[in-house]
This record gives sequence, C-alpha cells and structure tokens, in this order.
Amino acid sequence: MRIENRTARFGQVLSATLVALWLVAVAVAWLSDPSDGLSVHWTWLIIGGFGIGALGVLLLANRRPAITLDIGGKGDMTLTEATLFRRRSRTLPAQDVLDIALVDSEDQDGDPYIRVVLVLADGTQAVIAEGHRREDVERIAGMVMAALGRV
Repeated sequence: MRIENRTARFGQVLSATLVALWLVAVAVAWLSDPSDGLSVHWTWLIIGGFGIGALGVLLLANRRPAITLDIGGKGDMTLTEATLFRRRSRTLPAQDVLDIALVDSEDQDGDPYIRVVLVLADGTQAVIAEGHRREDVERIAGMVMAALGRV
C-alpha cells in the first residue's frame, strides 16, 4: 500500500515556477534596451526585489518535505521524504511506529484542518495525510493502522 502526501509538493512546484518566471523577467530585462538611463536602474531594482521574494518563497516551501509511505505485506515500510533538492528514504519495521495520531487544528480561515501524524521511535514525526474532510483523513489513518496490524 502506498500513501502519498502531496500537499508540500504542490508548494514546492509552485515556488519553483515562481523562480522560473523571475528568471524569464531577468532575461527580458537583460535583452531589452531602455532609451533613458533612469529606467534601467528602476527595472533592475524591481526585478531584484521580486527575485529576493521568489527565492525566499522557494526556501520556505522546501522546509516541509513531501511524504510517501510504502507499507509491505509484512508491515515493513519505506518512508520517503522529498524536497525539490533532496530525497531521503528509510526502510523501517512496523515496530518503529510508536503512534498514528490525528491532530486537529484550524487553517488561516478558521476552518477545521486534520493531519495524520506518524510518530517513529527515533522521534521523527511525518505528516502522511492532511485535509479539511475528517472522513477522508480518518479513512487513510485506518488503512495505515490496518496495514501495520494495529486495528
């Protein structure tokens, strides 16, 4: 069974797209030749500000990895954490899972937001599912618990 939390991947791809658009703006500004000297400085100042913002968003989006959890027939699992620049996979026995917790919170609009957090023996906490619909998130938590033999 494979569980993928792609919420973080969406932010990573969106931020990489923002950086790509910024690079296009730099190329257009580099190739253009404004007639007066003042607009050149303002153009590069504005593009520089957007560049700092784009790189900041890229770094912020890559702080949270996209999680993939593969559970084999015997309960052994592979936990993969991936950002745009790094991928780390670990194979773990089912006994390394201390808890599968449902964490209730609120999003920025005050709507309920639920996460399924996998707590490992080494202290690692991986968000394997999340969303606004409690039924969907609880179903995924139940599937993981059943695959690990914890029903």
